[in-house]
Amino acid sequence: MTRAEADRLLRNALEQHRKGETEAAYRVYREVLAELPNHPTALHYMALVVHHRGHRAHATDLLRRSIRLDPKDPRAYNHLGQIVLEEKKIHEAIACFRRALEVDPQHTDALNNLANVLALNGQREQAIPLYRRAIEIKPNAINSLYNLAIALKDDHAYEEALQLLQRAVQIQPDQAS
Repeated sequence: MTRAEADRLLRNALEQHRKGETEAAYRVYREVLAELPNHPTALHYMALVVHHRGHRAHATDLLRRSIRLDPKDPRAYNHLGQIVLEEKKIHEAIACFRRALEVDPQHTDALNNLANVLALNGQREQAIPLYRRAIEIKPNAINSLYNLAIALKDDHAYEEALQLLQRAVQIQPDQAS
């Protein structure tokens, strides 16, 4: 299998993965890795399936391997940060999210995740500008709108928090709760 063939297969598998067809995607990731064991994208997304199956340590190993092979993929750092955060490794998670943002300062998921960790640790004054930056980049980012609203509410900025929540509901009414 050539790298180009693997990339084509992975594009299709990633689409399946996004649609929730993880078993089909997993088979493709495994197939690609059998032929090209150092394919960073296959390792990265295999890690997500493995993590979903409850194998956090294995997922972490796969993501670290993916990052070693492709240190310019902000998504891998972001996903690694999310997994190590589950293990309560807060400083490591923060470092992962910051590294994702060094690679891609526009990575809204990493901005939101970093802000969440900071907000949970009582650092709202650092989190709020990160949420705002994520919303500037992606104005309809529901998670960032919601998280900023909660941080502002906790900071007693009730009117702005309410406006953000109303905006989020207008964008995605099925998420009204």
